Amino acid sequence: MIVRYMRERRSNPDGEDPMVTFGKEYLVVDMQFSAREEGSCDVSVLCDDGGGPGILDLACFDFVDQRIPDNWVCQRLSNTMYRITPPEFMGHFWSEYNNADDEAEKTLKRVMQRIHEFHYPQNA
Repeated sequence: MIVRYMRERRSNPDGEDPMVTFGKEYLVVDMQFSAREEGSCDVSVLCDDGGGPGILDLACFDFVDQRIPDNWVCQRLSNTMYRITPPEFMGHFWSEYNNADDEAEKTLKRVMQRIHEFHYPQNA
């Protein structure tokens, strides 16, 4: 999935945002949503600040490409929360990544390369 940042985040109304750039396209790393709250959907994208993926409200983005790689899975996080994600990101992956685990960082790079190749096969 590819999204374009088109609406400012509520938490950052001044227009300056170190995480994302207005009008820029981003590859989606994964997506979380609530089965009960209408409009409650977040996407993870690689942020501009170099700090890795950030979780942002999908309402701030427009879809450029809605396709999701065939191997992505739907994971139940709670009674009402779900995530659509590459299988490598299930379990404790994000905890390990946020703790600067070398293997998790390599996994993220490998998965991001695969997502890029899925959306841009001519550049693979």
